[in-house]
Amino acid sequence: GDYSDLDDADIVCISAGPPQSDNDRLEDLEKAKKIYQDIFDKINKTKFNGILLIASNPLDVMSYYAYRLSEKLNINPKSIHAYVIGEHGNSQLVMWSSANIANQNIDKFLTKEEMKKLEEDVKNAAFEIIKRKGATYYGIAMSLIRITNAILGDEEVVIPVSNYDEENDVYISTTCVIGRDGIKQRIYMDLNEEEKEKLQKSIDIVKKAINSLK
Repeated sequence: GDYSDLDDADIVCISAGPPQSDNDRLEDLEKAKKIYQDIFDKINKTKFNGILLIASNPLDVMSYYAYRLSEKLNINPKSIHAYVIGEHGNSQLVMWSSANIANQNIDKFLTKEEMKKLEEDVKNAAFEIIKRKGATYYGIAMSLIRITNAILGDEEVVIPVSNYDEENDVYISTTCVIGRDGIKQRIYMDLNEEEKEKLQKSIDIVKKAINSLK
């Protein structure tokens, strides 16, 4: 197919980008910027008026950049609940203060050392997979299928996704209600002081990267 096929599309998923570096997703920002400029030059010439689903690294920065390039385009229960928010990258954080198992806080089941180890494992998971398999495309594909089904099925399910924070003028990952119109609502969950500081640091890192594009 070609870009003309986007005229009546419901969702456009963009996963294009340069190969991920070994240490920091922000290293390849300029290469990603050129790729997105080319893609959106073509998208903006079509009649596409659906939902953009961004899956390119660095995710939050490219989500923001896509937002700027396309300005003309006007709970399922589980036993364990824990959300990862902030930058899709090295400054991400786990919301331990609200993590729970059967409505009991996670600190009844894990020590602080175990939480710290798990948070590091989550942060470094992509790099470990790349070392062993060369890429993380299977996990990304599963996540995109989940988000796409939530949109097309109007599930109104809570999923942490990168979204526009108007107050900080930045894209950052927070918990959101996902349905037929994409993000229907941002869920503002209570953070403790340590989590607030970590999230602000994450926001500052993404903003610095965004400003480097201007």
